[in-house]
Amino acid sequence: MRLAAGFAVAAALACGGGAPPVERPPNVIVILADDLGYNDISLHGNRLWSTPNIDRIGREGVRFTRGHTTHATCSPSRAALMTGRYQQRFGYEFTVGANNLVPGFDGTLGPRDPRTVITPEANDPVRLEIQGVPPEEITLAELVGPAYRSAMLGKWHLGVGPRFSPSSQGFDEWIGFGAALYGAVDDPEVIAARLPWDGIDNVLWSRLRTTVQRNGEDVEPGKYLTDFLTDEAVRFIDESGDEPFLLYLSYFAPHTPLQAPKDVYDRLDHIAMERQRVYAAMIESMDEGVGRVLDKLDEEGLAENTLVFFTSDNGGAPYVNIPHLNDPFRGWKGTFYQGGVVVPYLLRWPERVPAGLVREAPVSTLDVFPTVAEATGAQPPGDRAYDGESLLPLVDDPSAHGERTLLWRAGDYKAVQKGDWKLHVDGTQGKRWLSHLAEDPGEHGDLSGAHPERLDELLGFLEEMEASFVEPLWPTPFYVPFVIDKDEDGTPVGDDYVLFPG
Repeated sequence: MRLAAGFAVAAALACGGGAPPVERPPNVIVILADDLGYNDISLHGNRLWSTPNIDRIGREGVRFTRGHTTHATCSPSRAALMTGRYQQRFGYEFTVGANNLVPGFDGTLGPRDPRTVITPEANDPVRLEIQGVPPEEITLAELVGPAYRSAMLGKWHLGVGPRFSPSSQGFDEWIGFGAALYGAVDDPEVIAARLPWDGIDNVLWSRLRTTVQRNGEDVEPGKYLTDFLTDEAVRFIDESGDEPFLLYLSYFAPHTPLQAPKDVYDRLDHIAMERQRVYAAMIESMDEGVGRVLDKLDEEGLAENTLVFFTSDNGGAPYVNIPHLNDPFRGWKGTFYQGGVVVPYLLRWPERVPAGLVREAPVSTLDVFPTVAEATGAQPPGDRAYDGESLLPLVDDPSAHGERTLLWRAGDYKAVQKGDWKLHVDGTQGKRWLSHLAEDPGEHGDLSGAHPERLDELLGFLEEMEASFVEPLWPTPFYVPFVIDKDEDGTPVGDDYVLFPG
């Protein structure tokens, strides 16, 4: 399948038999942050810390102000980005290995919220042999095929073991993990901030190691994890020479555990909240890494013809108890409110995309796949439905995508958005509410009684799409309450919450 999918790219590179040389297809770099909130970059107004290099991608290309993920947690959203298809089309409903997080929610390793629902499947054996992106799916690496040298560096979280490894999904080389420590616990050059109130954080500190895998073999980075991944990215670009390359650079930052380089932490002494200072240093460290990658492209004369994406897998997390991560949106990771699914979304390709563009039309991480396909000339297989749309027409025409409809589903919690209309359905609590985002950006009210035609339209789309989805390949072990509103100290405000599955 990889050979067939990449055939068009290989043909474009061929110039034998006296044929005139053809234009070299672009390099592709997809940079993905983990749990990065919409307001975590200075391009979106953050003034406590700075992200000049991430901002540079948007300033030298296009910034999408309504960039959405397909899920509010990391693992399923990455499956959609990697395939260009809603993850429910191939049963990727829940997080890989979520059973391992159950102690974070059952009270074993921290206080338990009494609203937590532990399902009967929580005690089932963790069947990792079925948890991952099915090999039949076509990934970005398989899309561009053998004409491209490809690497996956960083957080994979799309299945463990040989069947689901990046090398089995088309990547020529990889350094991967689901989660890892950024540095040794006793490293004096790494500053940590623990979150004793959070079960997830307690689980991570009790179980994670610094070890990652390189092409299936355990290795020790020997330095701060973000810097290690950046080093490998620069090396990969250097070694690619004249060969077109695809680089998936999947940073773990700023996901917990909160650990930051001391030298970056030290320069942020204007931030009074300790955990926020560590969090900010993690982001600035990642930004420095992005800068090194962009500088390497400049040094090698590759910047003009390299398509660079930057985005996040979901919004900022509520459990770090840091205010304003997702401003101006309400909600967090683990909710389908805008704060959970609207993320920084930037694209740069100087040869094709004018600098300084801003597009307000809704876009999705589903769109990375078809954009890469159009840019490289690769042909996705015609035997399956794709849900993304190439971003290149939208670059040329702000109205190209029309009034787009987007969908989210995690078990009994679902949401649909068309234009400014947004419907939430929380089946576990027996609730649903219809909002108009332009008039009610916080998604507080319920207009379903006043606008039954809109309710029926969105419910109809949800029903139609769900008919094309398959049953989850594995069950969820829990539903955990995610509070929607918190004050400056991270204390919950009000009674609004959603029950979100693993």
